[in-house]
Amino acid sequence: ITISEADKNIVQSIIPKKYISFVLGGEWSYRTYEKWEEVVSKIISDNTPVHIIFLGSKNAKNSVEMILKVFPHSNIFNLVDKLSFNQTAEVLKKSIVVFCCDGGLMHAANAVNAKNITLFARKVPALLLTDNSDSTNLYDDKDVNNIPSEAILSAYYEIIAS
Repeated sequence: ITISEADKNIVQSIIPKKYISFVLGGEWSYRTYEKWEEVVSKIISDNTPVHIIFLGSKNAKNSVEMILKVFPHSNIFNLVDKLSFNQTAEVLKKSIVVFCCDGGLMHAANAVNAKNITLFARKVPALLLTDNSDSTNLYDDKDVNNIPSEAILSAYYEIIAS
């Protein structure tokens, strides 16, 4: 993905220096994680100084609104349905880690070599990713919502410890 200097400058002007990103929403319920709030809650409760950015398209608006009601913190940035695709890719690229499910922005994260934790259901990651992807993959045969938030957090803590 080629990201213009103009898009890079726009993104740089609105995001913090260090942050993690969550991709919300999705087209298919079995590929749309409904427990990101649990993951965010644990990360915030650790009192680790980290900024959080929420990304996604129109189908993520309800999810982000519910999460923001629970966590009205100043270190949370809602960029759902507010950026172009290339601007979103730049946000993903600069993330410490991207939390996402199998979908378009997961592919964008891998295209810009963003470190990511990706949830998969029904299709094994090997069918969708190359060996060069910097992705920690969590899988369930039926539905990403069967993946416990503890497994996601464990992957996150491994990544930030390395």
